Amino acid sequence: LALVMTIQGIAEAMVFARANGVDFAPVFSALAQGLAGSRMLDVFGQRMLDRAFVDGLDASLHHKDVHIVLETAKSSLVAMPGAALAAQAFNALFAEQGVRWDSSAILKVMEALSGFPGRAPA
Repeated sequence: LALVMTIQGIAEAMVFARANGVDFAPVFSALAQGLAGSRMLDVFGQRMLDRAFVDGLDASLHHKDVHIVLETAKSSLVAMPGAALAAQAFNALFAEQGVRWDSSAILKVMEALSGFPGRAPA
């Protein structure tokens, strides 16, 4: 749960910076050196910066796990709105068939939702 929500948060931060004309590389560096720094940011943030969306951690694993969490939450009557949002992002990612996406490809979903093409900023 924490992993998929962190991946989505990194992607959202990157799109937010881009939408406001801010280069994410120095933002990434500042985040990594501050309280937001984590192994997740190091690995998935760098993959997003590099736009390396394949051959990493198979996103289907996170997709499966977040849906297991939601099913368990439903049966235990626990509200998990963040998990539901992350699950929808992974669902959208898997709408594009035939590619073994890395979970960092959630960036592509967030870009599409924000009207950006799935390419590096000019």
